[in-house]
Amino acid sequence: MATLIVYRDFHDVPRAFVARYNGLTFLFDCPFDNHADEYPDEYHVYLMPKLSPSDLDESWADLSRKSARRLGTLPIDDVRFDSTRRISIESDTLDRISQEYELL
Repeated sequence: MATLIVYRDFHDVPRAFVARYNGLTFLFDCPFDNHADEYPDEYHVYLMPKLSPSDLDESWADLSRKSARRLGTLPIDDVRFDSTRRISIESDTLDRISQEYELL
């Protein structure tokens, strides 16, 4: 099953995206590493409160500060995107995160 995403910044994959799943909102964030001069190969994953449309219309630079909880990191290769890499991810990723962090 696929879960729709909303994303910002795209370089090979979305570098920041929000997914809503089973009543939970997740932020996957992969900010550019200026020191390494490249993007890392993992997402920082956050459990977010319910986000309003205006939250998503504003800059996402500090969106993670609104998180209810930082859940950890996840290798980008562990996220299965749709063929365009812009519309959805496979829900099994969110199932694993929800189970690992006992969110359900």
